[in-house]
Amino acid sequence: MTSLPEPVPVPPSHWCYSLLAGIEAGVLPRVIGEFARRGLVPMRLDAVRAQGGLGIDIEVEGLDAMQAAHVAERLRGLPEVARVLVSTRIFAEEARA
Repeated sequence: MTSLPEPVPVPPSHWCYSLLAGIEAGVLPRVIGEFARRGLVPMRLDAVRAQGGLGIDIEVEGLDAMQAAHVAERLRGLPEVARVLVSTRIFAEEARA
């Protein structure tokens, strides 16, 4: 009888969001609120005035692909947000002999 191979564990992934938003005092708390609502604390957060707006970069972990896409859609729905780009970084574990 042939046995099935053991499933390969999925390495942890980090989701990177890059936003361009209007320069308004409340935009940053509203953006962060989308992550806080899910109990997530960003691993990295950077906000700077750029391109006539506020450039916001956020890196989080703890989301699967569907959740990450949903967060991106929620961010796109914020009236102050003009653009949302999302990508992932997958870290593979080192193979050791």
